[in-house]
Amino acid sequence: IFLNEIILSLKSYKPVRGMSGSSWVGFSNFSNIFRSDLAFSRILQNTIVFNLLFCIIVFLIALIIGYIVLALPKGGILRGILAILCVFPLFLPAEVYAGWFINLLGSGPFMNPSAITFIHPLLSAIKYAGIPIMLIYILDEIHEEKDPSLSLKVSGLFSIVSLAFIANSCFSLTRAIYNPSTYESLDMLDTYMYRKGFMQMDISQNSALGVIQTLITLLSFAVLFIPVKHLFSRTFKKSKIKIKPENIAKKSISSIIAIVIFTIIYFLPYWANGQSFDMNTAKPPIASPIIYYLLLSLISALIASALAAIIGKSFISSSKKVVIAAVVLLSLMTVLTAKPINFYQYLMVRKMGFINTGFAIILVTCFSSAAVWAMACILRMEGDISPKSHLTALAGVFLIESALIYCNSTPPLIYFTNIKLSPLLILKGVSSG
Repeated sequence: IFLNEIILSLKSYKPVRGMSGSSWVGFSNFSNIFRSDLAFSRILQNTIVFNLLFCIIVFLIALIIGYIVLALPKGGILRGILAILCVFPLFLPAEVYAGWFINLLGSGPFMNPSAITFIHPLLSAIKYAGIPIMLIYILDEIHEEKDPSLSLKVSGLFSIVSLAFIANSCFSLTRAIYNPSTYESLDMLDTYMYRKGFMQMDISQNSALGVIQTLITLLSFAVLFIPVKHLFSRTFKKSKIKIKPENIAKKSISSIIAIVIFTIIYFLPYWANGQSFDMNTAKPPIASPIIYYLLLSLISALIASALAAIIGKSFISSSKKVVIAAVVLLSLMTVLTAKPINFYQYLMVRKMGFINTGFAIILVTCFSSAAVWAMACILRMEGDISPKSHLTALAGVFLIESALIYCNSTPPLIYFTNIKLSPLLILKGVSSG
């Protein structure tokens, strides 16, 4: 796909002529971006500033809460509640998550170009800080030996890995709080590519921007590869794993209490404003799209989990060369699949006749580099993993992937022109009137 994106960037692509019929223009698309497009330098600056602020804020949040988690007794209910509460925002669709803060704070801060520069990375950090916090919780629970620097290592690892994707932004959340008054501060490479490609249909410029974004990410990933590899090996090292009967009742109590607390926190601003929720107001009706999209998410997550299990085994090979090759190749795949928007992928799906079908969603979400990394971490820590532990890990990856795919509004935004097929697009339509 990346090679085709490079070819598109070197052509003046016309859909009626196709790839072979479109004329070659060399590097003129890149020249136009760098020389003529005055907005590009501002957009690149916005993207870099956002990522730097995000990495700093998410590091501090994860570090502080991580130390609080470590200070609480192992296996305690309070520790479980805190970890689960922190990870809940990750599973909220960006539109729902942003809507909660807009309802809580009012629209003023979200229409202030100066304030949104800090609000955007702060909200993104709060949403994703649950990942390192949950990792800190799990790693401390399963290891016999106490690691006083665990919070620092995990928070640092997550922050540095995030910084490796310095050319990307949280597209779904950016789009959810995007408005004309904050274009100057909120326009990122992702949103700019979306506007160039899917709104202005300038496919060659879109592809050139995609190539630039990928090259920046590859460069930053190459620069940060050594510290990431070092922290990864130090954090997910093989050590004594605590094997004890699980206290299902205690974990269930923690989960139930966390769900109740999160529900109260979430609905409180709406109740305070006298608002109520009536799903019957959604037009078109939302029940059928929920079931339809849930099934798509489950199918796609099942494929992603199976691929993660197969690819993850290469990380426990007895050959060091195989492990190194697996790390490098997966890192490369992670970089190349990190972009939320790829116009050639859209053209491919469209050519196959999959637009407005479930096949489009499954095709673009059935591989998750994050799921493969998760399985690699589990296998590295446990070594000779038992079949039961392997199935438990796979089940966890499957459930998380299902939730993440279901809550990701970007695939239906691009591959569904019929909003009746996606509950998130219907909800967005209802919320925007």
